Amino acid sequence: MSLFFNYRDYETIFPIILPTLDTSDYKTLSESQVISSIGMYLRNTQRILSDSVSLINNTDNLDVYFKRFEMVVEILKNWSLISECNMQYFKSGNPKNDYEQVINSETKNQRNAVDRYIDKEKKTIASLSTEKGRMNKYNKMIELLTKNIENFTPENQKYINEIINSKKANQLH
Repeated sequence: MSLFFNYRDYETIFPIILPTLDTSDYKTLSESQVISSIGMYLRNTQRILSDSVSLINNTDNLDVYFKRFEMVVEILKNWSLISECNMQYFKSGNPKNDYEQVINSETKNQRNAVDRYIDKEKKTIASLSTEKGRMNKYNKMIELLTKNIENFTPENQKYINEIINSKKANQLH
């Protein structure tokens, strides 16, 4: 611990690591309290980050995908802010680079999530015994994709529209 502690060096991250603390109480914090709070936040978000990355890479539920992707982006953005503080909290890696990497891989991750979702729905559709049931399930799949289209990157919006249009064309023949 240093002899002089300036809480203002950490003011930008207090809302992240201590969201319920009133701003007027920041100046009452000791250096050890700040370091402890940062450590606790990093440990908790590391677990959430690991779970979220796993879900992003494996889920076939688009709602889960979008919620967890948003969590990953928020955590890495917050870690980037923490990494700008005077102390070294990250033993390896660079949260800013990780954040940029996640943002840059968004289109690929979304496409994989769409493909997993469609594959799951195709299996369900194939298992249904009536044409009406298959058509209803297919329409629900298209409805969900259409409803969520604004959440996708422009590249994936085009990809989804191509899927929807090709399915409609196949139905006409």
